[in-house]
Amino acid sequence: MAAGTSGGGASFVRQRSALGTPVMDAQPLAALDLPLKLLVWDDHGHTRVSYLTPAVLSARHALPESLAAPLAEIDQLTDAALTGAGKPPD
Repeated sequence: MAAGTSGGGASFVRQRSALGTPVMDAQPLAALDLPLKLLVWDDHGHTRVSYLTPAVLSARHALPESLAAPLAEIDQLTDAALTGAGKPPD
């Protein structure tokens, strides 16, 4: 996982070619939306998290379920990041 900061926000990118490559092979324009990205940003003192959901990506590129289902991993990563799941105890 790579992280960076810029302009008051932090973006996190997680790329697994095993997930994105078959999608891009089937629908080359999906490369515009891959790898899936997660943006954490400040909105006047409120922390916001934004990302293109797998459902939206799937609909946008008419992906079959066999290609769309593995992309749902970002939902689990987002949930874990927001709840601190998997974080080592202090």
